[in-house]
Amino acid sequence: MRCRVAHIHSSLDFKESLDLGNLTHEIGRLQRATASLDIEKEAALKRLAKLTHPRKGKLPFPLPAQWPKIRAVLEEIKGINAKIRSFEQGFIGEGLKDREWYKHVGTAPYVSALIHSLSEINAHTLSPRLQWQVARIRASACLRSRPPLICCVDPPCSHAQGATTFPSITEALTLDRDVAAAQVEADKVALLLKAMAKRLEA
Repeated sequence: MRCRVAHIHSSLDFKESLDLGNLTHEIGRLQRATASLDIEKEAALKRLAKLTHPRKGKLPFPLPAQWPKIRAVLEEIKGINAKIRSFEQGFIGEGLKDREWYKHVGTAPYVSALIHSLSEINAHTLSPRLQWQVARIRASACLRSRPPLICCVDPPCSHAQGATTFPSITEALTLDRDVAAAQVEADKVALLLKAMAKRLEA
């Protein structure tokens, strides 16, 4: 994900540098935390299976003496499940520029796919505020972008498929051509990833 943002920055020939060091560090930390949680989850499930599944020559159900151990493992699994639930919620941020309703900082619909959808909207049916936003997004993408980062052909070409990673950073570079704004967004995303890793490590 970090490499894709770095590639976009370098391919657009910006004079200003973009420091992705913090973001790279926090991505690595989060990857290690999720891998560790996976190992913890598998170990807990194996212990639960050993306590609850019948073995040859044994009763087909756990004895009362096993119940406290089973309860302890179930509590551990409950804690792991809570961390997994909080993981995806950790990607929720402040919202994208001109799309405040879209708050996921990890991925977003590819911008060119959005532009293609907007091309089918009858602007006269929208409120003045929405008309302005549609016009801005169309103009930004079509006038200031170049393939393959954003493709505005109708229908979208192969470059228009998939999702945008780290959309707040990517769109600051591709739509706004603003490295300073991209740096601010990269630092915000790094802080979110740091908080996520801390929750998983706890």
